[in-house]
Amino acid sequence: MLIGLFSLMVAGYSGYGILALQDPSFSSEESVLEWSQAVLIFIAMIVYMVVGLAQKNPARMIALFFAVLCYSFILREVDFDKMNLPDAAVFMLYGGGRYVTLALGFGITLGCAALNWKRYFLAAWNFVFSKEGLLIALAAAFLWLGYFFEHKFDVANDEFWEEFCELLGYACLLSSALFSLMHTRKGDGGELQESAPTA
Repeated sequence: MLIGLFSLMVAGYSGYGILALQDPSFSSEESVLEWSQAVLIFIAMIVYMVVGLAQKNPARMIALFFAVLCYSFILREVDFDKMNLPDAAVFMLYGGGRYVTLALGFGITLGCAALNWKRYFLAAWNFVFSKEGLLIALAAAFLWLGYFFEHKFDVANDEFWEEFCELLGYACLLSSALFSLMHTRKGDGGELQESAPTA
């Protein structure tokens, strides 16, 4: 609820600046809209890491997979090369080093799943049809819509609509993470752990 309200407030503020004031800076790379996306993804990444560490396999690897996915979105959305960071940090966060960290993250999570693919497939299947999984699907739909606004749709203020869709997508991603966290705190493991026998 609060995440949705926050997203709508940011979108309303940015939409007013772009549509009413005709100021394109409201959807620029340094805008409130862009930084709000980064904040939502960063929180989602932290939440998924907490959920992953609190869970047992296979639920743990599902949560950590989404933590790595959030990390990849952060690298995509934030221009670390413009932050006057040390060269080593820029290389790891913006240069070729980011591909190494992403390959390691996805490789570890997917590799662990491949070692016992039947168990992980069942857990992933149950997750897809859970409340958390439906929010992930909604997030993916919004992100794809943002992609089409950026590359396919020829409409006025397409950059704003792209960023707006991405904001909604990341809000859904964070909501999914928070639902997983709430179930973990209750001790029932939620949908993530419902299919996860004790390791």
